[in-house]
Amino acid sequence: MMEKFRFLILILIQGNLLCAYSYAAMAQPGNINYNHLIEANSLFYNGEYEKALINYRVVIEQQPSNNYVLEQIRKAEEELLYAEIMAGNNAEQNSLDYISEYGDEGKYIVNVKNVLSQKLLSQAYRYYQAKDIELLESTYIEYLTLLGSVKSNEMKQWLYSLCNEEAVKSLKGKKWTEAKTFFERSLKFASTNAEFSDAQKGIARASKKIR
Repeated sequence: MMEKFRFLILILIQGNLLCAYSYAAMAQPGNINYNHLIEANSLFYNGEYEKALINYRVVIEQQPSNNYVLEQIRKAEEELLYAEIMAGNNAEQNSLDYISEYGDEGKYIVNVKNVLSQKLLSQAYRYYQAKDIELLESTYIEYLTLLGSVKSNEMKQWLYSLCNEEAVKSLKGKKWTEAKTFFERSLKFASTNAEFSDAQKGIARASKKIR
């Protein structure tokens, strides 16, 4: 048992030494890569990510498979993108880029999703006020795809309200096929038993008139 334990410890030590070797191979005083790496790390930890990237990229040009430097580049780029989002610079597109690039592994993924959520809700509300069902539904689908159903109930309610409004208007105008279509759409966004019941009754009423 003791021999197996010693063997495992030896493997772990050797693994750590191999990782350290790839780093130390270029981290030698007097080596140009060493100087750029030291400078890059100093800049990175001082929050000067753009300058850090310049130095990391000099190193990676010479050692393209250096995993440590590749990871540092990824972290610096993530910090810069997040700073752009928080500054409000093209926040929606930058948030989408962040989610696409880092997904749920991103350091700031929760914050970024909150920013995107607010942007999409604000956009959806403008479409609701303009009574633009198509764009509102498109935004709702985008929201669900990117962020799930959390906080999307408002959009769903807006969609039900607009579709139901158009359905009732069509009934009054005796546009039975159009009314049926809007009632069917409102049914997709119904949240309560009363809403489901109203939509189903509307579909039945319009269908009778179409026959």
